[in-house]
Amino acid sequence: MNKKTLLAVLCSTALGLSACNDDNKQDQTTPTEKVTEPTLVSFAKLDVATYAAGPDSGKAVSGANGIYPPFKGQPVQGFSAALKNADGSYMAMADNGFGTQDNSADFLLRIYKIKADFKSKAKGTGQVAVQSFIQLRDPNKLIPFEIVNGNTTERLLTGADFDPESMQRAADGSYWIGDEFGPYLLHFSAEGVLLDAPIGLPNPLNPAQELRSPQNQLNKANINYVEPLVGRSSGFEGMAISPDGKYLYPLLEKPLLNDATGRLLISQFDLQKKAYTGVYYWFELNSKATNIGDFQLFNDKEGIIIERDVSQNNL
Repeated sequence: MNKKTLLAVLCSTALGLSACNDDNKQDQTTPTEKVTEPTLVSFAKLDVATYAAGPDSGKAVSGANGIYPPFKGQPVQGFSAALKNADGSYMAMADNGFGTQDNSADFLLRIYKIKADFKSKAKGTGQVAVQSFIQLRDPNKLIPFEIVNGNTTERLLTGADFDPESMQRAADGSYWIGDEFGPYLLHFSAEGVLLDAPIGLPNPLNPAQELRSPQNQLNKANINYVEPLVGRSSGFEGMAISPDGKYLYPLLEKPLLNDATGRLLISQFDLQKKAYTGVYYWFELNSKATNIGDFQLFNDKEGIIIERDVSQNNL
C-alpha cells in the first residue's frame, strides 16, 4: 500500500449526493480527460424531513430549525457510507443517529436503498427516492454486552449500541461495517442479521490487548477493562477494501491518545479468516489536519484518504 495517498473532495454527504467520478458517463457534461480539478457535474439532495417506517424517535434531542421531536418514524439522514448497486441505486448507511451515544437509543441502525435522479445541465430532477431499507439486528445474541433492545426477539440495533461510520460489501453480499464506539468490525448478512460477534481491534504494539475507546461497551461493563488509547468518537471512520476483495483496511479517525506524531493506524483484516493479519500501516496527517473522513482504494497500491481540519471545510 502506498503511504502517499491522494486527497480529493468527498462525493457524498449527509443530505446530498454528487456524481463525482461516477460510472454513469452519460451524465457528465465535460469529457473526463479535460477535467484538471474536482468538478461537480450533477447533484441530488434528500430532503431533511424524510422519514421511514418505524417507532417514533428523537425523545432525547431538542430539535432545531423548525424540526422538533418526537419524529414520526425514523429519520432518513446522516449517511456515513454509500455503496453503488448495479442498477445505479445506492446502499446508504445511516450514522449513529442524533449525534451522541446517549441521545440515540431510539434511532434504529439501517442501510437504506436510495435512487438519485441526478440533476445536471442537461437533465434530472435532483431528487432522491428512498426505496427500501435493511434493518441491522442481532437475533442470535452474538453481542456480548447489553444493548438497548436486548430483551426483544429481533434485538434491533440502535445508535446507542454502535456508531457505524464505514461500510464495504463482500463478494457474498454480506456487509462489513466499521464502528467508532468499540472500535469494532461488524459483519452482517445481506438481510441485516449480525453474523459474528463484534471484532475488537488489536493493539499492533501489544497484539494481546485490544485498542478501546472511552465509549467501549465492554469497558463500561468492566469486562476485561483496558485503558482507552482510542479517543472518544475516534474509532473506525474510513475503511477500504482491496480490489481483489480479500482484505479490509479499517482506518482510525484520529491518532491514538498516547501518540503525538499525528499518525493514524491502518490495520489489515483478512475477510476469509475473519481475523486481523498483524500487518498495519501508519498514515501521517497533514500538519493542518486533525482527522480523516473516508478511505478508499483505487487499486492495490493507490487510494484516497480525505483529511479534515478543525473548521467545517475539507482540506
